[in-house]
Amino acid sequence: MRQKQPNRMAPSYDIVTSAENNLYNAWQAMLFHYSCQEYTGQTPIIVVHGDGRQLRPGFRKIQRAGGRVQYMRNFRFDGEFDYPPRNTAGSLFSVRSDADYVVLCDPDMIFFRPLPMETICLEENEVSFDAVPYLNINQSNQRLLSDVCHRAGGSLELLQNSPISGGVPHIVPAAVRESLSQQWLRNMEYFEPETSKTKSRGVLIDWHATMWALVIAVRQLNLEPVMTEFCLLNKEGQSTFSPDSSSTTMLHYCFGDSVFDKKRYSRNPGLCEKVWQAEAPEGTVNGALCAQLSEAREYYANTKTVSIQENRLIPEKNLPDQVEVPDNTLLMITLRDEFDQYTSLVEPLKDKKERDWFVPQAYFCLPLIMGCQHGFIVKSLYDFWVTWKGGDSRADVVIRKNIEDKKLFDVQLISSHFGMSTFTIGNRWTFRTPKGINLMVVPPPNFHIDGIGHLTAVVETDNLRRDFTFNLRVTRKNEEIFVPKGSPIGCVLPYPRHFIDHFQTQLASDVLDPEVIENERLTMRYHVIERGEYDVKNKHGVGRRYALGEDVYGNNFADHQATLDDADDQHPALLNEQEDEPKSADHEEE
Repeated sequence: MRQKQPNRMAPSYDIVTSAENNLYNAWQAMLFHYSCQEYTGQTPIIVVHGDGRQLRPGFRKIQRAGGRVQYMRNFRFDGEFDYPPRNTAGSLFSVRSDADYVVLCDPDMIFFRPLPMETICLEENEVSFDAVPYLNINQSNQRLLSDVCHRAGGSLELLQNSPISGGVPHIVPAAVRESLSQQWLRNMEYFEPETSKTKSRGVLIDWHATMWALVIAVRQLNLEPVMTEFCLLNKEGQSTFSPDSSSTTMLHYCFGDSVFDKKRYSRNPGLCEKVWQAEAPEGTVNGALCAQLSEAREYYANTKTVSIQENRLIPEKNLPDQVEVPDNTLLMITLRDEFDQYTSLVEPLKDKKERDWFVPQAYFCLPLIMGCQHGFIVKSLYDFWVTWKGGDSRADVVIRKNIEDKKLFDVQLISSHFGMSTFTIGNRWTFRTPKGINLMVVPPPNFHIDGIGHLTAVVETDNLRRDFTFNLRVTRKNEEIFVPKGSPIGCVLPYPRHFIDHFQTQLASDVLDPEVIENERLTMRYHVIERGEYDVKNKHGVGRRYALGEDVYGNNFADHQATLDDADDQHPALLNEQEDEPKSADHEEE
């Protein structure tokens, strides 16, 4: 290690912590973010490892407070064993950082002052270890470590050269991040796992294994370990301690006692929330930790929401889009095979002319009936009720469901997502269209849910490789609205991208000759006369000019469409003029 020279520019560094997308790690990450911001003046990167599910609320609170959250794949499972510390090594490689150094931390750490990075300039072949008293070769682990070193292609001598304390934080130069991460992960595989006695699945290895694996990796790559003494451990949490009268930079609260033990606040949501009320005597190690917990509670309660800057999953492998959708096809790709059966919720509207609220006269209007048949609707899978309390927050929209339908809740997801009196419905599939074809999300044509409106959207479904949702808006305050099973909750219309982009309005006088304009005006007047004086005398009071595809002079329309393509182009009402009243959508439209 070299000391910083007076005229040398200070290196850049990112403070990074590795967490998993669970409640236990979320509160630790919240505290870490607050502590790092408050006591070092730097915003850390929180690398969250998960399976693509929505971030836990704690991580979203970090984002809303301006935090930097990066969502990555989960590294903890490898082959037959489950080992959460693998995520730390995975974070080292996958974190998005352009800094000269990464300072890799565990989430169960807090800061008392900035790291003295201005005095530390590691060479590209150096990695820092923080001193810990418990990482030693002894009679109980010597044989195990010897076997591991042998599997790693070396001998126990890899660990016998001082120093070997592999504690966090680790300062790692950017140049060796990838190679060190990969070797570290490989070395963990050399530890013999044991069947878990406490977990419902998988096997485990000792939590020290990750530290030994890192030390071995540093030796294998011919890197030089540099010792630091940044951290105080909470092994004696009730001992006297004052951050102001100490030069200690950080606290690693990986241990626990009767006053404070982080494991007491794990998994159960109620227990995790209680950590913010934890108390311990002032002037102790535990007291310093609980003081920052109290500060962090106030910080998140009072911090104004900011825009989210980072939240991306970095998959292990780039999978290019190989989907080729045939022409005239709306392709449905389900999340899993078992969801295929529910794609019947999508219903083409072709030939679906009837609406239960139409009076018979409505079926004589061809434009109306043609509109009824355009698009593909998606229906609700089960009954539900929605109430809007009048505010703009997500909590102001309440969804109620029948518990008897709980097996279906994961098939069709209904939740308050955006706020502003809306709720979101997602299904376990996505739509794909041929190249250049968008889907326009529109209200289901001539279907209505009293008190609810449908939001309109346009989606590039030829490029879409994710979920597809519908958003609906409640328009009545403080009234529970029932949405029965089978209700149309959304509709999609395929149309070519860019098709409407350049359409514009123009006056006829800018385009047509005056004589042509006058001819059209006269023709419109003839139609008004025919409708008002002649059609009213016909059966059902309709003239059927538009349905027949002709103007008032009897001139045929070019490319007239009375039905959707491939449907029957004969209309019962035209063929059967003896009927006294229209009874269904099979009757002719005007």
